[in-house]
Amino acid sequence: MTGLSQVYRVFGYEKALELNIRFADWLYTIVKDLPDDKIQEMLHCEHGGINESLAELYAYTGNELYLDLSRIFQHRAIIDPITEGEDILSGKHANTQIPKFVGSAFCSPTCHTVHVHTTTCAFRHRKSPDREIEPFQTCVYAGSLSFQK
Repeated sequence: MTGLSQVYRVFGYEKALELNIRFADWLYTIVKDLPDDKIQEMLHCEHGGINESLAELYAYTGNELYLDLSRIFQHRAIIDPITEGEDILSGKHANTQIPKFVGSAFCSPTCHTVHVHTTTCAFRHRKSPDREIEPFQTCVYAGSLSFQK
């Protein structure tokens, strides 16, 4: 989804937007009837920045369904403790965590929620000597740069 959003944003290629919409609509049919605990269980696997992509799709289309989907894909097991000031990131692979916060940050001005803003601010200000980025983890750098949007 991110790639399709980027193609649409950079080149204005309408087909990329249409494909993204179709994918998001299909995704909705998969998760709409799933209980929240199953969705949260699913989010324990690496899922990239799907919440960011869905919030961005909402920004392009104005369709509230995509904003709601973005919220569904907020990984609360990671985001909520950080929001509460608990540092749970030590020992976790940055490549799988950063996109979750980028998605929350992207959603922040759209969602108008204090919770999301607090979360992204708390994440950005986490510093720890045991949290070093491995060389050649370009996706980590790219994700970190996404906070500059």
